[in-house]
Amino acid sequence: MNIQEDLISVIIPVFNSEPYIEDCLFSIISQTYKNIEILVINDGSTDKTKDIILKIKDQDKRIKYLEQENSGVSKARNKGLSIALGSYIALIDSDDICYPFRLEEQINHMKSKNIDICGSWIKEFNTKKNKIKSYPDKDNELKFNYFFFGKTIPCPTVMMRAESIKNLRFDSSLDFAEDYDFLMRTITENRCQLGAIKKPLVKYRVHENQHSKKLVKKNKYTLTNSIKNNSKKHNYLFEEDEINLHFEAIKNKHKISRDEFEEYKHTLEKLYNFVSIFCDCRRNFSCFLYQLIKNNPEIKNDIKDWAYKKGYKIPSIITMAPYDLFLKATNQKY
Repeated sequence: MNIQEDLISVIIPVFNSEPYIEDCLFSIISQTYKNIEILVINDGSTDKTKDIILKIKDQDKRIKYLEQENSGVSKARNKGLSIALGSYIALIDSDDICYPFRLEEQINHMKSKNIDICGSWIKEFNTKKNKIKSYPDKDNELKFNYFFFGKTIPCPTVMMRAESIKNLRFDSSLDFAEDYDFLMRTITENRCQLGAIKKPLVKYRVHENQHSKKLVKKNKYTLTNSIKNNSKKHNYLFEEDEINLHFEAIKNKHKISRDEFEEYKHTLEKLYNFVSIFCDCRRNFSCFLYQLIKNNPEIKNDIKDWAYKKGYKIPSIITMAPYDLFLKATNQKY
């Protein structure tokens, strides 16, 4: 396969996307960056999705249409990855819309910052509020968040250097959060550098038929198992109970008892040491401990004593006040 320099391969998996696919495709065709190929993989649609795609394909020869039996979004993306000719690969979901400048801004940002994977903020639409959702843009914070369940790169905004992901593929056994698992492995297996652009480049459609809404209960399974499986390869072993407590403490703000903290502190130490392989996360971990104390005031002295003995710094309320306001204003997590 002859990879073409500066060609961007845009991969779009589709399944029964009749109401949305036209908007999505025209948003790609209309990009200010023209050196692209558009790989549309039809995952066994039973509606008029195929007819719409082929009609638009007649108008723009950059579109390549592929079909497969209904096998899931991961196999569809993997099919696109297997034939992509671009030195850059962009992902988008068939119900979302790219801003016209998305690809141009991302490829320029990746070149200027020398990063391997680039995301962006998103703007929700089809809702009453149409919120802008912000995400971290620094490599350290993004990597930390993959292990500490904070905000990471949203899949429809991903652009990657083909050479950086090599033969890495999506896990087709996962029904949910397969993008989280894939990007986690770009960190732990391929040592990719991450980044993001601090403005919306994708409009994210909110609707009741979304895959994520139907399979949200599988979120915990995928996220916790991804950490366990990836850490095992680096000789960091986590029991299911300790990773489950980590998930509940952060995602569901479970109040940690004193007895639970006796176990949890060992999990935190292992996680910190593991993440430190891939980035300098001291500041992020300090912010996390500050938030842990805020969420668990009953054991704040236990947390502080342990952190002091281990040499972990916990910032003061005064130091963190501007950061608290920023996180609140941008709807971010530590």
